[in-house]
Amino acid sequence: MLARCYRGKLSVWAALCVLVLGWFYVFPVYRLPSDKEIVEEVLGLGEVWQKNQTGIDLYRNLLTECCNPRWMFAVTKENSPIGKVLWYDGEFYHSHSVSNKTYSLFVQ
Repeated sequence: MLARCYRGKLSVWAALCVLVLGWFYVFPVYRLPSDKEIVEEVLGLGEVWQKNQTGIDLYRNLLTECCNPRWMFAVTKENSPIGKVLWYDGEFYHSHSVSNKTYSLFVQ
């Protein structure tokens, strides 16, 4: 008898969780703006928008210190020899092994 009550409560909680997740899917708390909305906002600024060279330099230095973009950003023949396994960013189960066929496509 206790097992039936427990299963009943579990299914109620499961249904409630599915309902809440569905609600967040349909009505997300935070929605990323579309490309069109971003372009319209930038164009709406008109002459007010100016290039921030200080911010650009600061971000460029930050990237250089943390990531070494000249070596890590692009796949080249120098940093990706034949036989190297390249993992897709954010994907744990997807990779690509560099072969003769793909190595010829890389830039020097």
